[in-house]
Amino acid sequence: MNREQEIEREILEKQEELRKLKEIRKNSTRSKAVKELEEYSIEDKVKFFDKMHRYAINELGELERGGEYSEDNDNDHYGWEELMKIIARDKKTFWDYYNSLTK
Repeated sequence: MNREQEIEREILEKQEELRKLKEIRKNSTRSKAVKELEEYSIEDKVKFFDKMHRYAINELGELERGGEYSEDNDNDHYGWEELMKIIARDKKTFWDYYNSLTK
């Protein structure tokens, strides 16, 4: 076997190794729960940014109209939940996965 054939064989072996690793990752609990950034279209990203921007503007507007900020404010929790939705592939699967990490 010459050097070129050797390299081609190594490439094929590494491609198979990569395929297996991707399959393992795809079938993991995390992968079933969490959506990766590259899976979103630019349109999805823009829509989410717009939604988060509106949320932030509304929160600021509340303060500007004389409202008070409270660390106990439920809106903080709802905002956090909205933020977490960006990575949820499926809400129930995601929250089940998340809760399994906090036990």
